Amino acid sequence: MERTQHRPEVARLPTRHHLAGLRVPATPRLSLSSPLAIRDAVLAGAGAAFLPQTIAAGDLAEGRLVVLGERHGDPEEVWIVHASGRLPSRRLRALIDLMVDFFADEPLTA
Repeated sequence: MERTQHRPEVARLPTRHHLAGLRVPATPRLSLSSPLAIRDAVLAGAGAAFLPQTIAAGDLAEGRLVVLGERHGDPEEVWIVHASGRLPSRRLRALIDLMVDFFADEPLTA
């Protein structure tokens, strides 16, 4: 999918104040398994989506995305699981290091 410089019509969007407590039923029109693909689809004009802050932050800062509301709830967990009794491969170790660096600013829970 080619990424376009889609700019939403911000003037037509209600402010966050007007969205407080408002529930809007939505019917999914597109189902993708990758949050990055979902972000790219939204940027191409496919509609609205729930996106992780870590993925949307740059596009929000540059004005390519706008916040329509926020999801509140329990934090999501990220797990990396591998076979016990075995040392992780170099590739798995690289993934673990990448994930730790990526989520370094996120609060840890026990």
